[in-house]
Amino acid sequence: MSIQHNRCNVLFVGGGRRVTLAKYFQERGRVFSYETDQCPIAQQCQVIPGKLWTDLSIYQHLKDTIDSYNIHLTIPLHDEAVRVLAELNRSEVSPVTTASVCFDKYYFQEWMLAYFPTWYPKHDNTSPVICKPRFGYGSRNIHIEQSVSTKAAQQYKQDGYIIQKYVSGGQEYTVDAYFNKHGKMVGAFPRTRLRVAGGEVINSCTVQDTELITITKRVGETLKLRGPICMQYIKSQSCPHPMLIEINARFGGGSTLTLHAGFDMIDLLIKEYVQHVDITDIGQEYCKFYKWQTLMLRYLSDTFTYIK
Repeated sequence: MSIQHNRCNVLFVGGGRRVTLAKYFQERGRVFSYETDQCPIAQQCQVIPGKLWTDLSIYQHLKDTIDSYNIHLTIPLHDEAVRVLAELNRSEVSPVTTASVCFDKYYFQEWMLAYFPTWYPKHDNTSPVICKPRFGYGSRNIHIEQSVSTKAAQQYKQDGYIIQKYVSGGQEYTVDAYFNKHGKMVGAFPRTRLRVAGGEVINSCTVQDTELITITKRVGETLKLRGPICMQYIKSQSCPHPMLIEINARFGGGSTLTLHAGFDMIDLLIKEYVQHVDITDIGQEYCKFYKWQTLMLRYLSDTFTYIK
């Protein structure tokens, strides 16, 4: 797909290791990354020293940064970054109420049970179960319990955990999707999570799964998502329906596979928020370019820098 773009200034917030994603954006403009420490993204673009998520001055500092560098697009690449940019009312990020549901696994659980209980792995007093921190990310501090008593379940809740039904023997999927500024889905692209390390996909393959696309559209439009997002699912013979595990209101770690395979969410961002084009009916045009059964294999790459 050959499309002309306006050059634009892009600010990654929490870019960290998203070097390949930065390369995709640099084809359309200049990329900066807002970071609190040394990270690989510095090898690809200019790093702007940032504030910690817990520092209340981060809001004004980010505003000043956006103004100083004439930023056209802000791209959150960490769950905390979604929260902060939503509170700054950045139009290319999901609104605060939506971002809060995605950020807090307890709110997400309650929301899913209220709207789409069929697609959520609710703890139904069967064993085993999986315990997750409400505000966790990257599979940190997640563990499986063979059995949890009512008293133990209450203690987990007090300690800031949620409990889900453990779905065993299933295939995990991610669906990358784009929702326009009105919360309508423009397109979606499923891929398998073939190999995962530290909560991030290492090997992945695009698959044509209309059921997952349909669920993504229904859930995302009800939640009023905006911009690039990714939803994580698991399918198992033990469950009659796909289970929606969580939603990230941002680019996923493996979204570069989706970009490579033909769903150009960067183009959609630029069209909608830089060129101010109405993209409501553009989805079918993008579907023509989808490359199914495209496999991504990640590998380690070392980078070196000097501590000043």
